[in-house]
Amino acid sequence: MSHHQSRTEPIQAGVPERSIFSSSSVAAHLLRGVLGIAAIVAALMLAQDQPFASLALGVAALLALRGCPTCWTIGLIETIALRLRKKGGAQAPPSGEP
Repeated sequence: MSHHQSRTEPIQAGVPERSIFSSSSVAAHLLRGVLGIAAIVAALMLAQDQPFASLALGVAALLALRGCPTCWTIGLIETIALRLRKKGGAQAPPSGEP
């Protein structure tokens, strides 16, 4: 394969792709949210006395949340929806054969 060709893997039917905002599990997503909110709170508390630490914590919050709090919320909804779709796909109805 030349370096101009791109390798693509087939997408499995019925399994939606994860977006950049969603996580592998709801628990992991909630943990990222807690870490992001804690970093925001710490950044606000340190803003006046330690502006560079506050800035670093703000960047850490954006990384943990994968963007703004709204992006995190969208990711939570997508993570839950993806989990429900996978769960529903794993429990396929019977084929109708006796």
